[in-house]
Amino acid sequence: MTVFIGRKGGTEVEQLVRLDVLARNGRVSAMIAREDGSRANIGPVACDEDDDVATILRKILSLQDEFR
Repeated sequence: MTVFIGRKGGTEVEQLVRLDVLARNGRVSAMIAREDGSRANIGPVACDEDDDVATILRKILSLQDEFR
């Protein structure tokens, strides 16, 4: 799954971050690409079968301190 996070200004959306998320065998990891070109691999973190997209993203983003 790929998720884009952006900032909307009027009718334009500025892409800030792209997350390429991979879930397999109860573990989730992501490659995060920022608008400045920097990239990092985050995770893995545990996920449950019933986790929705928002829950999975919160789990991944909770690890973002590794990327700062």
